[in-house]
Amino acid sequence: MGIHFSPSSKTITIKGLKDAETIDYFDGMTLEDLGLQGVAPYGKVSSEVSNTLPDNKTISMTCSPSEGLSNGDKVTVTIDSDSNNEDVAYVPKSKSKTFTVKGLEEYVIKLEQIDKDIMDSIVKQAQDAAMSYAAQNSDYGTVELTPIGTYLLTAKEEIDGGYYNKVIVVFKAKSTIAGKQIENYSYISFTDAKMVDGKAVVDLGEYHSPYESSLFSTEGGEGYDIVIGDSTYWAKGFKSIEELFNQKVETDVEAHNVEASEGLYKR
Repeated sequence: MGIHFSPSSKTITIKGLKDAETIDYFDGMTLEDLGLQGVAPYGKVSSEVSNTLPDNKTISMTCSPSEGLSNGDKVTVTIDSDSNNEDVAYVPKSKSKTFTVKGLEEYVIKLEQIDKDIMDSIVKQAQDAAMSYAAQNSDYGTVELTPIGTYLLTAKEEIDGGYYNKVIVVFKAKSTIAGKQIENYSYISFTDAKMVDGKAVVDLGEYHSPYESSLFSTEGGEGYDIVIGDSTYWAKGFKSIEELFNQKVETDVEAHNVEASEGLYKR
């Protein structure tokens, strides 16, 4: 054709482009932005979060770990690899940032965390429950409860719809039924005791005990027949501490660890 191309290539120098600005992609982000919730040691954050850059572009990030958190644990937030693309006019100073978990409520995990004044309140609630039951049942006289120890059950792992801990205060009980004194063992239990501001907190209005009363939230029905003269009565409580343990503690050991105060029966 009589057409010649020369040269075969040409080099062009790029100029006039604006250098990308280096910024902190995590600017303004706080622990609360991670959606921290729950109670230690089962605190959670969102597995995916986002932050907005100055040009209003949203940057996606992932959090790890996002479950099973306690105060003091570290959560690392990392920019997703596909977030820093050609549409972003900035370069991140860092691709990740680590947050320290704090501010979570905590479940009681050791008996030693329950102060004497809290335990005294628990004991009094048990005594009030027993006295209320006796006052509403003509077969009963007074009920005397002497605390002898405490069990603490704590969940081995997070439980959906169940309880995370249970405080079971055990009593030596003396009752008067139809004029005859009966001795056995009783209890009162509370679930989900927490640590708030370094102090154990127990909801005294939500508990279980063998004593039935319309004034209290109770399990009821726990006891055994006892014959006095020609009549059979229902004695509240358990004949032995071993029986109480078998029915109120050991039934939960598959999912819970058990701590017993000094001297209290434990298999």
